[in-house]
Amino acid sequence: MVVVDGRAAEAAGMSMAELQHIMRWLRSRDAINLDGGGSSALSVRRNLLRPVETVNHPSDNKKFDHEGERAVANAIIVK
Repeated sequence: MVVVDGRAAEAAGMSMAELQHIMRWLRSRDAINLDGGGSSALSVRRNLLRPVETVNHPSDNKKFDHEGERAVANAIIVK
């Protein structure tokens, strides 16, 4: 799974052509581009003893940190 951060001086985002290049470099067979902005968050649990943590920098709080998630109605969960 890939998430692209943007809307910050530290993360300019990607064009669709740039994202396509990255996905091909990762040898992805299929890819789907979903919503962007503060609703783009990738959270992982590194092992069962640790809590789920956000690993990218969502933009809704206007800071380049892990705390800017937006409340959303949908999620993709891989278990």
